[in-house]
Amino acid sequence: MLSDVSESPPSSGMPPGLRNALLVAGVVLVLAGAVLLLTIGALAVQAVAAPAEFRLFEYVLGFLELDDRALYGVFDGRNFDIAVGESMRAAVYVFLGLAILGVAGGIVRTLLQGGVELIALAGGQVPWRRRRHEAFRSATGQTEPPGADSSQAG
Repeated sequence: MLSDVSESPPSSGMPPGLRNALLVAGVVLVLAGAVLLLTIGALAVQAVAAPAEFRLFEYVLGFLELDDRALYGVFDGRNFDIAVGESMRAAVYVFLGLAILGVAGGIVRTLLQGGVELIALAGGQVPWRRRRHEAFRSATGQTEPPGADSSQAG
């Protein structure tokens, strides 16, 4: 597989060693993203199955000190307490889970995108330029942006 990449077209101007390094780095990023995605999936299943026993939630909730009293004080000279029930705890668990899932999903997306971009670059493509030109063509109907030299498009 690596020998196929090193036989690049002479117009690419990229040394074979650099191409192989980009390919390896891209594959490593994609594999890291896939492993992280599978780990997040396993953790999500565990969190849905038993959120009260999920250690990460316990750790975060330990800092929040979520006890049974949500609000308390004095109103018209009388003390009052508003307690937190199990439904409120479940809502906090869901909120924490979604926040963690959003952050982890962003990390996985970045790893996968970066790996795919490096693999495409090792293959002789310049993905960001191609997408920019395709977006410009679909928005304006023109073939090239103003001032672009078609001999440099790649």
